[in-house]
Amino acid sequence: MFINKEDLDIELEPFESREISMEIFAKEDDSPDVYEGQIIILSNQGIYSLNMFIEVKAKEALFDVETTMVNKVISPGEDAVAQIKITDIGDLGRVEADLYYDIRDFENNTLAYANETITINENATFVRAFNIPENATKRDYLFYSRVTYEGLIATSADSFIVGKIEGTILLWLIALILLVLILIVIVIIYRNNFYEMWKGIRYKRYTE
Repeated sequence: MFINKEDLDIELEPFESREISMEIFAKEDDSPDVYEGQIIILSNQGIYSLNMFIEVKAKEALFDVETTMVNKVISPGEDAVAQIKITDIGDLGRVEADLYYDIRDFENNTLAYANETITINENATFVRAFNIPENATKRDYLFYSRVTYEGLIATSADSFIVGKIEGTILLWLIALILLVLILIVIVIIYRNNFYEMWKGIRYKRYTE
């Protein structure tokens, strides 16, 4: 697998943004799977990384797998719940296949995993979950799914964040919501008073 990169060296003014396009190609001998990694950004202010993952599909796939997180932000101690939707695109009918799923970080470290035999009849949807330990590192993770049948595999993944909104940020959000509500009430009162005043002026004109 290789990446066709452009605009490697760019300059940005404060508050300026710019889009960078990259073309990612899978080689003929690349195995169908989910590949995770990072894009590293170097600047005078430091080193930054952006997590990314790529799904390489088989040319002659028997199944299409779609993994979707129920919640994208999960606190330590809670469950990471994913919906795994499997579609039979090989017209196999009712078959039994192997389902493997895990939680991993973007450095390919596995946090938890499970394996089971499932029955697929055209379409199948499963909901699977892992409990996130209290001591889990707050970072980005992947919920990875893989279906194997007669040596052929289909994979999928979805990303989520282990963390929580800090108390100070939550207080600021509540304060902002209250401020907006107060402004709305003020505007409504002002409009009502202005309307009553305008009605009084018009009534005075008509009576003179």
